Amino acid sequence: MRCIKNVVKGNGEFNNTQACPQMPFLVSVRRAQVFSDLQEILFLITNLTSANKGTSCYCNFASMENMLDDNFFMKKALQEAEIAFEKNEVPIGAVIVIDNRVIARAHNLTETLNDVTAHAEMQAITAAANFIGGKYLRDCTLYVTIEPCQMCAGALYWSQISKIVYGARDEDRGCIKLQTKLHPKTKMKGGVMAEEAAELIKRFFIQKRNLN
Repeated sequence: MRCIKNVVKGNGEFNNTQACPQMPFLVSVRRAQVFSDLQEILFLITNLTSANKGTSCYCNFASMENMLDDNFFMKKALQEAEIAFEKNEVPIGAVIVIDNRVIARAHNLTETLNDVTAHAEMQAITAAANFIGGKYLRDCTLYVTIEPCQMCAGALYWSQISKIVYGARDEDRGCIKLQTKLHPKTKMKGGVMAEEAAELIKRFFIQKRNLN
């Protein structure tokens, strides 16, 4: 079995060119995201080497893209929701993805910031816009654990985001119930890891009731 050598350069670049000489690649990441991205890449490499054992090259990029599906990115949003839970915030998390790369991670911070607008989606929109250097999020996908509210759906409208993927429905205050319009070019898909997202919300409010 080949030895896969991974190097993190001083400028924050993850270089895996020695892992598969036939298909060299370089993933550039911001310094603050290096360890998170390393963890994701090593997870992918581990799974790919197991799936392609016995082949001349373990770096099967077609297989890698198949692994970067809606569930993969929703798990990242759920991780953000767990962070919100630990901060005693309503556990909703979001990530924004472009070209299979997470460019923004956020979670609910309304209590921390004393700001009713500090929803996970709003923070993710701002972070993604700062990352790409523009206010429009065309070709981007938002993954959020709970269906966006009317406020967040409105902000997503103005961002012209290409796709919204949510986990569980918000039957009372979600944008679907309130018939909030999205941008005509925005596609929306729901139900991705809905049980996990709903269970986290349920667990949070049960804990709140028990503490009170």
